[in-house]
This record gives sequence, C-alpha cells and structure tokens, in this order.
Amino acid sequence: MLTIFTAPKPLTGQLAVIQRNAMRSWARLPGCELVAFGDEEGVAAIAAELGATHVPDVALSPQGTPLVGDMFARARRIGHHPVLCFVNADVIFTSSLVTAVERVAHRRFLLVGQRWDLDVDEELEFDGDWEAGLLRRVRAAGSLHPPAGSDYFAYPRDVEWQMPPFAVGRVGWDNWTLRRARQLSLEVIDATRVVQAIHQNHARTAIHERQTPEATRNLDLLDGQFATLDHSTHVLTRRWLLPAIRTRRLAGGNLRSYIVGSLRRVFRRLRPG
Repeated sequence: MLTIFTAPKPLTGQLAVIQRNAMRSWARLPGCELVAFGDEEGVAAIAAELGATHVPDVALSPQGTPLVGDMFARARRIGHHPVLCFVNADVIFTSSLVTAVERVAHRRFLLVGQRWDLDVDEELEFDGDWEAGLLRRVRAAGSLHPPAGSDYFAYPRDVEWQMPPFAVGRVGWDNWTLRRARQLSLEVIDATRVVQAIHQNHARTAIHERQTPEATRNLDLLDGQFATLDHSTHVLTRRWLLPAIRTRRLAGGNLRSYIVGSLRRVFRRLRPG
C-alpha cells in the first residue's frame, strides 16, 4: 500500500532516540515499506534493523544536505507500492496514516496535515497496544502545531513533481509542494482530524534559521510562490471527505508575511479574555 521515505539526521544523542522512535513506528504499520536516504551516522544500521532500503548516495546541496527533489524522484523508482509518503524523521505515525491513505487511494491526491508536538525523552516500546498509550499521552501533554508547515506528504507514485533543488529541512519547500499539487490538479487533502502525526520536540539548531545559505537558496527557488494548508481543497474527517470551505486561491505572496500573520492569529486566540 505505502512506501514511506525520509532523510534522517545523524543518529547521535537525543536525535538518535527521536529518530529511532519515529522509524520504528513506521516499521510497524501494516503494508508499508521504508526507504532511508543519506549516509549520516547510524542510518545504515537503523535501516538494516528495520529491513528498510538504504540509499546512501542521495544528491546533496553544496552544504551537504539531501535534496528533496532527488528523494522524491528516486523514491518513485525504488518504491514498490502505489502510494509514496515523505515524512520528517522525527515524526511518529500511528496506523491512522494507513487508514487515511486507504480511504483516498482511488483519487488523485496529496494527503497532508498538522502535527502534534510532544516532549519525548526516552526510547519508546512498540509492543502491546502502544498506539493507545501514546495517544493518551498526546491528549494529556501534546499540542497541535500551527498550520504554517507540513511534515508529511502522501501521494500517488506516478505524480511528476519536477521539484527544484530544495534542501530538506529548510524553509519553503513544503509550501512549494502544496502549490505544485494544486497546479497538478491534485486534491490537497487536510487529514489533521484523522492522522495522528506526532512530532517529538527537540532543540532547534542554526540550520533552521532563514539567514543560512540553504534557507536563502530555498526561498529564492520558492520565488514568492507558495501555498499552505489553508489552500487545501478537501478536509478528511472520521466519516467523510468534505470540500474545504475556506480554500484560498493560489497567488504570489511573501512567505515571511504569511508566517508572521499566522503566528499573530495564534497568539490572539491564546490571549486571555
């Protein structure tokens, strides 16, 4: 049913714990295969442990970061299933992802959604009814991340993205992908209400800043043209796939202005009184 692919960071320190948790959760999803790109420390070992396909020679930016477009193109050739899913390597999935994909697999779609942020400091045990225990923990201590970024993208294997050389993990490429999906007449389906995508919180580093060369390059490639989850065409609920009522028309825009505006709206909602 589903080929999940990613580009892990070096599996050292807390990132080792977080990424092992994420990838082990994917390995337990029914009918899924895993593809791990890159030759960072520990990637070959976790791929071998989980029976994942390891592709060490992914195309890199001048700074040594995997390029998203190369991963998307090669996952299409390597994967054995009709649906592909890119996900950041710090995100745990439950079987809700597979269920959601099965519900829309007959359509031309891009399945995306907001993530739940959760503090996870330990290696998790994926035995027994681990999903129910983790979801109780999310309900008690997790928080829904604002819809300013996307951590996973599931779509039919035959989609031709023709993606510019964006560096993974840097600003902008997810916004380009949402816009490109609309240009390709894919149904952009917001699955936030159904898919439990659990992001394990960790310290941010300088690579996330927009002043870095890779971030600047990504923004240049974005060229002011972007979309967000607000541009989704459909919303997946537990019972229905519904048209998105507040779908926004695609237009050029300034990504920084959008993000600042989104954060201001969030802060207004949280303000007492």
